[in-house]
Amino acid sequence: MATKTIQTKKIFSDIPTNLTVHPKKKDLLMITNEEAVKTSIRNLIQTNSYERVFQPDIGGNVISLLFENFSRLTTSQIENKIEAVILNHEPRAKIIQVKATPSIDDNRLVVTVTFSIVGNAKPINLNVVLERQR
Repeated sequence: MATKTIQTKKIFSDIPTNLTVHPKKKDLLMITNEEAVKTSIRNLIQTNSYERVFQPDIGGNVISLLFENFSRLTTSQIENKIEAVILNHEPRAKIIQVKATPSIDDNRLVVTVTFSIVGNAKPINLNVVLERQR
């Protein structure tokens, strides 16, 4: 008797943040795999602690460091906070590198997160621009 092994591919899906509706079905569209994980990481980076109701530990608290003078120490702290929040709250992503590059003239910080999705070794780059908001 022969047995057949079936391999299933894992699909990660989320609801888009802009709540896009399918034009004919009138149902919410789903984002999958790479886009779903990118959106989740972007949301984690831009969320402060105590910003989500009943989930005070979720958030990178990076925005508080944007008002500091951009130095190597500040960018290193931001990179560490981003890496920690992704490790703690996004199990679908495996971090390869987090790089924060200040743009002093524009008063913003460009964060590049290089990661791979669990089960796929292909590296994915995500650029997030963080600006000081008043």
